[in-house]
Amino acid sequence: IRTGEVSMGLVICGPRMAGVPYSPSDLEFGAGLIAQAAVAFENAWRMEEILRRQQIEQELAIAASIQESLFPAVLPALLASDVAARNRQARQVGGDYYDVLPLGGTPGRHLLCVADISGKGLPAALLMSNIQATLRANTRTPISLAELATTANALLFASTPSNRFATAFLLDYDPQTGSCTYVNGGHNEGIVLRRDGAVELLATTGLPLGLFAKAAYEEGRVDLAPGDLLMLYSDGVTEASDIHEEDFGMDRVIDVLKAHRDRSAAE
Repeated sequence: IRTGEVSMGLVICGPRMAGVPYSPSDLEFGAGLIAQAAVAFENAWRMEEILRRQQIEQELAIAASIQESLFPAVLPALLASDVAARNRQARQVGGDYYDVLPLGGTPGRHLLCVADISGKGLPAALLMSNIQATLRANTRTPISLAELATTANALLFASTPSNRFATAFLLDYDPQTGSCTYVNGGHNEGIVLRRDGAVELLATTGLPLGLFAKAAYEEGRVDLAPGDLLMLYSDGVTEASDIHEEDFGMDRVIDVLKAHRDRSAAE
């Protein structure tokens, strides 16, 4: 059984019960049936492929809708601070998430969060919704970032498969003083560009969320002064590659920040 140049099956005709040999017309009739069977098989497989693609497209559309609803429609205005965020997916549905949430306790303090969820598609979108729900539920009352990261890690570990996790950068920002506390859970280093051009990198302080049940997290501290710039991002920025498979890299990111530091955050 062939379609084009591809063989997809074999028909074997055993001896007739009466022992009569196959006539040329019998063989011609059988060949016609085989040709019809080949077309029927090919059509069935094409239909199966079409249905499979439609299911994937529907899943991606649902995931994209979920993901879009999770990003904040408008970022809150923070005292003496210019804050902006942007997400552009490499594909229809990615695994990045950002948010700016008020923190309970001290008025004005906010949690700045950037996370990168493992995987793509609907599973990544659902894990993203879990992270958002966890952060929003636990930031209404006073809580340290280490406690917040520990709680989020335990909840994600208990509710997701072992191959699902998220790197995350959580930053407690007090715009009145510029004081920042952060937890970097296996995420890209935060970049602080000082007014005088000096660069500080905010390195990892713990493991990704949801990877191990009892992961411990340490807090780092950094103070932002007038004129300083802070950038939180995912690896989609530094690992973007050109046609020669060369990564954009950290050095180029810092060069862009230095070259455009006088523009607004949105620009």
